[in-house]
Amino acid sequence: MDDTSYDIDWAEIVDILAKEYGWTIEYIKSLDLGQITLLLKVIKARYDKQNNNEGTTDNELSISDLKAMGGKEQTREDGRKEIVI
Repeated sequence: MDDTSYDIDWAEIVDILAKEYGWTIEYIKSLDLGQITLLLKVIKARYDKQNNNEGTTDNELSISDLKAMGGKEQTREDGRKEIVI
């Protein structure tokens, strides 16, 4: 392993996702790294907002991020568009 590699604490990631969503370890293991990264980004952004710490725009997900997570665009009854995961 070289000095540029990252030490990912998988136990911490599993703990966060299981706590937030009630998912099992087996289900979390079925997610790909891109999905996990986006979910952790969403969780962090929500906690930042709850703590009145808006953070930077790096915490915000784009439409393409949401679509990459499997989100589908739909039109609500009031005519506004939304992405549903």
